[in-house]
Amino acid sequence: FISFGLVFLLMLINGIPLSLQILNFIPLVILLVLITFGFSSILLHFGVFVEDLTNIISITLKLVFYLSGIFFSISTRVPEPYNRILLNLNPIALIIDSFRKILLYNKFPNYSVLTIWLVVGIFFSVLGLKTIYKYENSYVKVIK
Repeated sequence: FISFGLVFLLMLINGIPLSLQILNFIPLVILLVLITFGFSSILLHFGVFVEDLTNIISITLKLVFYLSGIFFSISTRVPEPYNRILLNLNPIALIIDSFRKILLYNKFPNYSVLTIWLVVGIFFSVLGLKTIYKYENSYVKVIK
């Protein structure tokens, strides 16, 4: 939320107008938290049993970071057939692109693809919680 505060401050400094379109920001933050929780809860379970999972996750997160369009806009800098693939298969890239559409261009995000990722996030969250509750007694045995 500190970085979002900096984004809003820079928007004001650069003269980008704020409108009611910014309310679309709230569902995106909720979706981001839900997807992060879902994938993290699954990885939490496997992280207890696999020692080197930290290294694999670190490398994978770096790859996702560079493919998510943090430093560039995927929709404008990547050619057309590939930018749709990157945006639809990488939820973080889709959410970042949606943040840009809302904050910078006052456009609506692609809610049809975001709804699919919402269902995926709910599925992984439920699956992760069920897995954690099912194996919660075995975690202590492995960690000791």
